[in-house]
Amino acid sequence: MITLLLNIRINDHEKLNLFRKTFRELSSCFEECFFKIRGKLSNECVSYIKKEFKGSRINSFQHLPEDDWAATTLKMLKFVKTRSIYLYFEDHKLISNKSHLKKVMIEFEENKLDYLCYSFFKANRLNANNLLPLNPIRGTHIDFYELNKKTIDLVGKISKKYYTFSLLSICSVDYLKQLLIEENKRYKLYHRWLTGLIYTFFCYPKNRLFIFKVNQYLSFLNFRLCLYPVNSPFNLEKLWFEFVFKKVSYKIGILKKELFANFDDDNGALEESLVKRGIYPFDSKVKEISRLPSKSFKTVIKAGQKIDLTYYSQIDRISVPPILKVNLQKGAVEIKYLKSKIFIFEGESHLFYSNLKPQLVSKRDSVIIISVFDQCFLG
Repeated sequence: MITLLLNIRINDHEKLNLFRKTFRELSSCFEECFFKIRGKLSNECVSYIKKEFKGSRINSFQHLPEDDWAATTLKMLKFVKTRSIYLYFEDHKLISNKSHLKKVMIEFEENKLDYLCYSFFKANRLNANNLLPLNPIRGTHIDFYELNKKTIDLVGKISKKYYTFSLLSICSVDYLKQLLIEENKRYKLYHRWLTGLIYTFFCYPKNRLFIFKVNQYLSFLNFRLCLYPVNSPFNLEKLWFEFVFKKVSYKIGILKKELFANFDDDNGALEESLVKRGIYPFDSKVKEISRLPSKSFKTVIKAGQKIDLTYYSQIDRISVPPILKVNLQKGAVEIKYLKSKIFIFEGESHLFYSNLKPQLVSKRDSVIIISVFDQCFLG
């Protein structure tokens, strides 16, 4: 059995809606749930968890402080009785099915694995196709290999940007506890100007290597330099060369098929995110375009002509999905948009999310101004 563990921040209604959808989809796969919800909408989330979670054990840690993610999560782990935990984050959606997720968790436990990244399948730098030099064990849903001092350098050669710990993980309590103890020094320093200065002199991933080396010396003083604010979970993530061994070997799992995907972040792999796949936003009605710059053009089309109005932004991380405005100066057109047909007549205009694949069919000879709104047009 694996415990569902949440330590997340929800500050806006978009995140709240994502939380409600993604939590509901997977909560029935777990018997135990431990949660700490931070942010302006934490009360709404807590109420939803208590209403939606049907497992046998639910534990609230709302009384714990919000200023130090590692310290708070470490305190939560002290009460976990299962061997492993699933770290939940609201912006990753189950795109496979619950049966697949349950089988993955069963196989994880049967093989006593220590770590498995459950999302960013396409962006994962180490996958089933390049594991062979590590002499992996091939499973039904998971392949796994032994991570130790002999294999760590080989991991880095196969995949220079591979993370031996990502937050989007199923992991053993011991594995996570080791990382948290290493991170949870008595004194922690984060300052955005200092981080900015380091990024100026060292590009990724050398900036992480620099901070890792500095922290090796600072650890003797019970001090830690942080890349991110202390209340952020991202300080815990580890590139392969940042991993500190506390035991001889660890079993690291690799998914064979995709389970989850992020809603807005490609993480370096084209069409990794739900936005790029035309799955998000879940609500197809466009809410605003005021924050987005645009590019427009006029086109003349004949009756019966069809135009594919699909447009995917190439930005890695998209805060607002690209939007399309169809302004009809003359004629009449029909837009097929998801399961709807929208008719636009002379003098009318309509907004669409361009990644949801709107298809235009001209009913008469028409003159149209098409505007595309996207963050990439800034500057």
